[in-house]
Amino acid sequence: MVECNLKTNSKGLTFINVNGIDTSEIDYFLYTDPKCEPSKRLIDLPSNVSDHHPISMRIKCNITREQQSRNSEKQKHKIRWNKVDKSRYEETISRNIGDFIERLNSDKVNIEVITLQAMDLLSDTAKQLDQKKTISEHYATRYVDLDTIEKAIKSINKGKAEDVFGISIENVLYAGQQFKLFLHKLINRMFQDRVLPDIIKTGLLSPVFKNKGDKNDAKYYRGITVLPILLKIIEFILRIDLRSGSLKLQSILLKGFTANTSPLNAAIILEEVYREIYGQKLPFYIVLLDAKSAFDVVVLKMLLRKVYISGTDPSSWLLIDEIHKNTESRIKWSTEISEKFSVLQGVKQGGLLSADLYKVYIEDLLNTFENTTSGCEIGETLINAVACADDVAIVSENPHELQYLVNIAAQYSEDHHYLLQPQKSVVIQVQPSNRKKSEDPVRIYINNNAMPISDKSPHLGILRSTTSQKTQDATVEQNITKSRRAAYSLMSAGMHGENGLDPSTAIQLFKTFVQPILTYGLEVILPTSKNLLKLETFQKKILKQILSVPISAPDPSVYIMSGILPIEAQIDQKSLNLFNNICNQNEDHLEKKIARRQLIAKNQESNSWFIAIKRVLFKYDLQSPIVLLNDPPTKYSWKKSVRLAIDHYWKNASIQKSCTYKRAVPINR
Repeated sequence: MVECNLKTNSKGLTFINVNGIDTSEIDYFLYTDPKCEPSKRLIDLPSNVSDHHPISMRIKCNITREQQSRNSEKQKHKIRWNKVDKSRYEETISRNIGDFIERLNSDKVNIEVITLQAMDLLSDTAKQLDQKKTISEHYATRYVDLDTIEKAIKSINKGKAEDVFGISIENVLYAGQQFKLFLHKLINRMFQDRVLPDIIKTGLLSPVFKNKGDKNDAKYYRGITVLPILLKIIEFILRIDLRSGSLKLQSILLKGFTANTSPLNAAIILEEVYREIYGQKLPFYIVLLDAKSAFDVVVLKMLLRKVYISGTDPSSWLLIDEIHKNTESRIKWSTEISEKFSVLQGVKQGGLLSADLYKVYIEDLLNTFENTTSGCEIGETLINAVACADDVAIVSENPHELQYLVNIAAQYSEDHHYLLQPQKSVVIQVQPSNRKKSEDPVRIYINNNAMPISDKSPHLGILRSTTSQKTQDATVEQNITKSRRAAYSLMSAGMHGENGLDPSTAIQLFKTFVQPILTYGLEVILPTSKNLLKLETFQKKILKQILSVPISAPDPSVYIMSGILPIEAQIDQKSLNLFNNICNQNEDHLEKKIARRQLIAKNQESNSWFIAIKRVLFKYDLQSPIVLLNDPPTKYSWKKSVRLAIDHYWKNASIQKSCTYKRAVPINR
């Protein structure tokens, strides 16, 4: 300290022992500057949780700001006098120079200031009249009508969390017509100037636990971002323009997040491959790829280039680009909200554009798959992959072809700067039956890392396994487990029967929160009678508890009192609606090609999903599937026809079954 001319000052004891007593001074500031004030010990600091008292020091200093010379700024471009409107230039100079002449006639004159201002007048006027056009000025302005804004407001789900401004869609929805007119003018002005204020680009991120792993580890949380309502309305408008170009180029392997398609459209293609291979008594292989934080690592420059190439209107492209500039986010934990931090990559989580933008980002990978000859075949239709946003499944009967397809996906991930996780991406070796002995496991590699071989793995909510029957069993068990958890979570709200909510309210809660989980994906796998019995038993047990009837009460009475259909009827209804969705697809869509081929080529004993649907149509005395493919009814008319047919069938079944119970009260026909 002496050699370096360092000094310190005593400020008291700073270390606290285990008994809570100040015992020694072990915290110091060492300094040489005489302008440093003596350090202080901070005792009453509520946020301090260590065994040391913090110390502070103040340093006196002056920070001077260098004045830039007015002449140091470089001229951006030379004035093109052949492009300048010289008459306007003369008019502007003449209008303003009079003030300078009057100031020169006064007694007190600052010649230097007047000269400088006169030179600025000449320079600034010339630059203004020679202003170069920006890129955006070459494109027509996107005008938004009031009807589109009203559709955007109505499309946003109600009952959601408030944004960073404390606003939800209800604030806008019930604000009245005058506010909508203001919003109409505001959005059109933004579109005209092609500038979005940075304040509407701030998201509010809430970490949500994934229900697996350690709650103290951040990697087991999923970030859900709530974007400002105004930005969501703007994204809805831009999504219309984006889809007008991107849908024309969308791969037939890509399903979901598109009008009139859902993730189950991708699931049905994979299901039909299962059933087709089962009929051929051959094994095949599935690779389920897992991209780490796929939406969060999108390279924006690559994305915007792909969006432009897709044919999006240039004015809308500029606004999509503007949305991703100066993006910020805040983290909400309980009631605490963090400071802002910048978001420099990825599409906006929680945004209406996010899924559509990611589809454009991954489009080239699926086009590459389409142009290969590797994979499984149903007739003349090649199926080597199906995708729903970032969920990609690759299928092939040949391990070497499978490795080739995985290599394509791995190379694409490297080129586009996202990571395929070799330990979470799995291989499922599918056998044609339970009896056949499994073949030797295949080894598939991602970037020289061996992928794990799994007996079962989730894909779009369905637990895919090594056989079709095991897939059924695993998915049914999963649905029952999740439904039981959902039902138990509602018991604290009164859905527990006696002394709880009234039956009609409890039944409505069951239909809203439990029934969709119980039957999810079952229209794809079409459970056998054994699994239907498991599902039916669970549903009847819950309904009898809600209705406060004995467990031995006749089954027809439960369904009559609750108005809920048996599980088999619910699955039939959902599967027929899914088939109608396929019928309404374009002829070049993969699932419709498969449907037409299977219905023509397969007999009644076939294991095909479409032949199973044919039997369901016959069961309810509905139209032939070929007729429906050629002349599909509208979604709403078909749903009505199916509902009436199923209600009629199961009403008669309930009447017949009720007659078999000795104590049952006869039902008036």
